[in-house]
Amino acid sequence: MKVMRQTDPVHSPAAFVDAHPEVGTVIDLSKDEPPYQTFELSQGGVEYVKGKSKTPPTKVDVKQFIEAVKAAVSRNPAKQVAVHCHYGYNRTGFMICCYLIEVCGVPIPDAIEYFAKARPNGIRHTHFKDELYLRYAPKVRLKGTR
Repeated sequence: MKVMRQTDPVHSPAAFVDAHPEVGTVIDLSKDEPPYQTFELSQGGVEYVKGKSKTPPTKVDVKQFIEAVKAAVSRNPAKQVAVHCHYGYNRTGFMICCYLIEVCGVPIPDAIEYFAKARPNGIRHTHFKDELYLRYAPKVRLKGTR
């Protein structure tokens, strides 16, 4: 999802809560302080979780993200988890793909494709996609090496 803005009547926290009653948690992956009042999410019954921003996120960041998603789902299984960075493509896509790969067992290309279908045009920067393959693709040994 795209980052909310306090003064935007369509993308403010209050408008988000009204438009998305199915969401119980918002995970913010942007590096900056949010340009919206997070207490408005809480008042609407939506938990706000601030994550770290890295380009691309570290393995520790991914582990913390996955733990936050699992905790949110455990606390309220009937609600969805919304995730955003600034534009909802690269860091968001990377983290969601990591979740799909690690938790759901989705193959790397399928995870990238699923995210692109849910958030067209998907992960935009190649180095985020490359990092998914570096982290999760089976290691290949060249013939003659040990």
